[in-house]
Order: sequence, then C-alpha cells, then structure tokens
Amino acid sequence: MTVKTTFKLLALIGCGLFIACKAKKRTPSATLLQGHIYYLSGNQMPGPGRTTGKSRGVKREILIYRPTTSKGTSGQMPLFSQINTKLVARTQSNASGYYQVKLPAGKYSVFIKEENGFFAAEADGEEHLNPVVIPAGHPLTKDFTITLHAAF
Repeated sequence: MTVKTTFKLLALIGCGLFIACKAKKRTPSATLLQGHIYYLSGNQMPGPGRTTGKSRGVKREILIYRPTTSKGTSGQMPLFSQINTKLVARTQSNASGYYQVKLPAGKYSVFIKEENGFFAAEADGEEHLNPVVIPAGHPLTKDFTITLHAAF
C-alpha cells in the first residue's frame, strides 16, 4: 500500500468516526414542569374569630423565560410591564389552575400573564424572579399564587 493510499484510507476512517461521534451526541431531553396557578384576594390578616380566604385555581397564560432579575424587566415586583430576557416557552393553565410544559433541564423564570402585566412575586438569593430549577430527568412541581388583590 502506498503512502498516498494509506492517508486516503485514514482520512476516510477519521471522517467516519467523526460522523459516528456527532450522531451519538444528543440534545438534552425535555423534563416536565407542572403545578397550579392559584388566585388569592381580599383581607388575609388573621384575627380572633376570623378565617382567611381560600385561593382558587385560575386559567392563565404562563410564560417561561431565561433566568430574569428585575434589571431585565420594566416595572417592579410583583407586576412587571415588560420582560427583556429570552422567552423559552409558554403554556396555559386550565380552569382548575393546572399547567404543564416540557423544558430542558436548567434554570428559568416563570411569569404569569395578568391583565396589566406579568406577575412574579418571588426571588431567590441571586434576585432571579419566580425561579425554577428543573433537574435532568425528573419532573418538577411548582405552584404559584397570584396575590395582587390580597392584603396581608
């Protein structure tokens, strides 16, 4: 076998291995984020002989963004007028408030669409709004309660 033939053979084998390796790489599989969207309103202050109101499931649009802090928004907690980070997914809760969406494992910010903006009332230690961390291969259940018209 000549040197030229050997190089051609090695080049073909190398290309075949490269293509085989590329084919084996997989994109991360989607994991389920699920939960309920609840709505709570009215006076929630406890007192003698007084019970607080109950939350109820509501139908809402749910928007999932890359991790977002207040610097990536317009407005202020808990109601934002604009989100300036990348929208990753959207879904809708049903009449009882249940929602589900498939996402790759990772960290996200969840906003709930309200009439006057986007609701997010939680933040983590890094100031990410309504944060969720979805582990690889495990569903995550996360409930949110809209408290715009509740007094505490």
